[in-house]
Amino acid sequence: MSDIRPPNQEQLDQLDALYPRAFPEEDLLPLITALKSEDDVHHRVALHKDKVIGHVALCDCAILDEQSTAALLGPLAVDPDHQRRGIGAALVAETKRMSRDLGADRLVVLGSPDYYGKQGFAREDEVQTPYQIPAEWGPAWQSVVLNRGAFCTGVLDVPAPWRDPALWA
Repeated sequence: MSDIRPPNQEQLDQLDALYPRAFPEEDLLPLITALKSEDDVHHRVALHKDKVIGHVALCDCAILDEQSTAALLGPLAVDPDHQRRGIGAALVAETKRMSRDLGADRLVVLGSPDYYGKQGFAREDEVQTPYQIPAEWGPAWQSVVLNRGAFCTGVLDVPAPWRDPALWA
């Protein structure tokens, strides 16, 4: 198993190589670069022999017109040579723990229903994405309820790097 921890600058720099390997069809580097400089973004990396083999970002968010808070998981990447070893699941579990520590009422993600469903996520119908997503992506908008007593409905207010409508289309 790998070591999961907050990254230092050298480890954050390694993300520039990780994401193109994990997502060769997508250019996530502009988002990753922007997320690295945000104060309300928490990063965790999975290390193997001092090399970053996994990463997850967690963003503090609000729900517009509500007192409730949410956290946005994403992006999440695991090096293809290290996938199917529980690294992604460990990073997701860490984001759940961090979200609770931050006092978030929900943890939301736009991702594979098959993958995130195994991590305890379910389709989210009460908190809306900041931009319209394609109808076929509806099942990919998911959450884990962290505070059952909180009333969460409204539009997710995301940090600046996530305010590019192209990321949601």
